[in-house]
Amino acid sequence: MQIDCQYHDKDEGLFIFWDVLIDKFEDNIIDDLFSTYINFLKDLYSSNKTWNEQSLNIQKSSLLISKEMKIPKQSLYEQFSQTVQNNKKK
Repeated sequence: MQIDCQYHDKDEGLFIFWDVLIDKFEDNIIDDLFSTYINFLKDLYSSNKTWNEQSLNIQKSSLLISKEMKIPKQSLYEQFSQTVQNNKKK
């Protein structure tokens, strides 16, 4: 594991922390990745549209290759719900 994402939901809001093996990444890429991740979470929070997207357009730093990532036909919410159902038994 090269990035471990942890979060805590508190009265003041959602706190997100990344533990990173910094020597595994190019300079400055972690800041760009984290910023992109936070912006994505903000989009999920503020709009139902993002939950129903069939692909994610990831464009950020020149360090990251701009590409469109295909995801399954299910919405993100449907995928999440399915994962919860599959792991209830564990």
